[in-house]
Amino acid sequence: MNKYLFLIFTFCVSPTVISYLTGWTLITSASSSESVEKVLPPIISLLLDEENCTGDIEDLLSMEHGDKLSVVCDYDLGAAEVILPPSVVLEDQGGSIKNGQLIFGASSKIDGGLLNYKLTVLGNVSLLNQRFIFDKNKWGIVEGLIDLATSSRNKARMQKAIDVSKSLGATVFSMSEIDAYFDTNWLGGRPRIDHLKAIQLPSDFHFELSDDTRLRMQPSHLPWGALIMVMEKSNVQITGGHLYGERFEHDYSPISDFFNRQRDTHEWPALVIVGGSKNVVIDSIHTYDSTGDGVVFGAAVGGHRTDPSKPFNENVRIKNSTISRSRRNGMSITDGKNLQVLNCVFTETGLGERGNTIISSSGVDPRFAIDIEPFVGYEPDTGAPIYFEKVENVLIEGNTFTKSGAGSVIDYSGINVTFKDNHSDHIMSVNNGTGTKFIGNTIIADQDSNVFVGISTGSRVAVIDGQNIEFSKDFEVRNNTINGASRGISIVGAGGIVEDNLIESFSDRGISLGGATSRLENFTFSGNVIRNPLTSFARGIQNNAGVSMTNLVFENTTISVPRFPISLADMNTGPADAMNSVVFKDSSFSSTESGLWPTSIRRTGGEVEFRNNDFFGTELVVEDANVVTDGNRFEN
Repeated sequence: MNKYLFLIFTFCVSPTVISYLTGWTLITSASSSESVEKVLPPIISLLLDEENCTGDIEDLLSMEHGDKLSVVCDYDLGAAEVILPPSVVLEDQGGSIKNGQLIFGASSKIDGGLLNYKLTVLGNVSLLNQRFIFDKNKWGIVEGLIDLATSSRNKARMQKAIDVSKSLGATVFSMSEIDAYFDTNWLGGRPRIDHLKAIQLPSDFHFELSDDTRLRMQPSHLPWGALIMVMEKSNVQITGGHLYGERFEHDYSPISDFFNRQRDTHEWPALVIVGGSKNVVIDSIHTYDSTGDGVVFGAAVGGHRTDPSKPFNENVRIKNSTISRSRRNGMSITDGKNLQVLNCVFTETGLGERGNTIISSSGVDPRFAIDIEPFVGYEPDTGAPIYFEKVENVLIEGNTFTKSGAGSVIDYSGINVTFKDNHSDHIMSVNNGTGTKFIGNTIIADQDSNVFVGISTGSRVAVIDGQNIEFSKDFEVRNNTINGASRGISIVGAGGIVEDNLIESFSDRGISLGGATSRLENFTFSGNVIRNPLTSFARGIQNNAGVSMTNLVFENTTISVPRFPISLADMNTGPADAMNSVVFKDSSFSSTESGLWPTSIRRTGGEVEFRNNDFFGTELVVEDANVVTDGNRFEN
């Protein structure tokens, strides 16, 4: 007796034995003989022809209430609709069902492994397991370089797998080895329609990718697009995987959008967009070569904060991820509350030079690793902000920023944004922000990038009732280490704390004060150490000419430079500056080169006070200024 007939004989005699020998689960129905009758035909077929096991549709049509069928063969429904009774179970045992519809009765179950792009599943049915494992072959995904039509089918089939598995109760969509292109680009101008071309993730869903998952945007000539989108959803996770843009294959020819507006810069495609969503976590993803941004936390589609009914991002976090070679920004944050970027690596953002008119794969502005830039307007009479988009309560912590075209981070108009314990080789800055904090960051300037400033606070002045009002305020710059920038810290704005920072190896200024058209007021500088400049002519503290500065206090400050510890000139010269004050107290100022070098105050309005300071190798030089001294000590 050959082995196949032996197994058939054994099964007929003892279902328990065949279950033990094969590992197959037998179907339980009204009787043992009914179980054998239901499962025996496909098993016989399998045993007689292991490579071509064809199932009989009658196996499905004859199922009764509560039956379970182990699908070990391939069932071709021939475009038929198969109506199944309640409480049936279809289990994947290496077979398939395709080319038709299964319409389930109440309380039925299907194994996720049986789902495919050629099968429609309807009725009252759910998955046997909430973890759905995506099989690229069953879903007809074509890998490698493909044409546009094939990449469109790839996207449609991927979306169908997500939608079908979710509708059947999947909470985890798991994907392993794949390397495929997807058509997810759009023309722009019709956001309600265009954004649907992205791979859309639903609520209460974990998109689980592996280290050998590679999803790619199909090369295009279109100026917008997104590979993966979470739009107006909640409780979503994206983990793992490698996501690729088409920056170096993109066609940058001039183009108009749907409303005939020129969009020649092609700067808007992104690899992941989260908009109007709550409780989203992105963990351990890798993005490369985006034509625009790697990741965007943005507004809901067609929504502005001026409409209170529109959702906005809340409790959205990206962590442990790597964002590489984005053409525009590594990440843009334009809308949301309680957002976090934790322990990520941003590298080679916005690199490549281009001319003013030639658009290419070279970097396009702003070219920051992280750009916080909500769309904000202002009331013409009061200067009060109008938040079309709003960003507030953001934590950027533990990240590494290297090789960014224009800088590491920029905060335009954010509220309560904190940059903490990051490592950077370029500027970290805020422009027109409120409550921005730089705490515990280490900035070691990339000398090839000629970094102008390590940390910079910003300004927005509005003329209201004939007076200049500064809206950027409440900054904190604490416990940072800055090495190798031309200027260590540049301060403007309406109030804050600059304390316990170490500024070394600067070529121009340790701390730079104000700008020609900005105000600088209500700052306390405490415990800062400024030393070891790159040139003898570098100043420890120096202002920009024409600045209005008042209520500034420098205390417990240590400055040790070759020649010029402090150089203040041409400040507070306006008619409204007569009562302005700047105070230096309880500090140490040293010139280390031989000779007596000046700590100079020249052509300044208001009052400058020096109280209880130590001067080593430097003398206080006053010219056309009101300087008050008390209790200072000088040692040549």
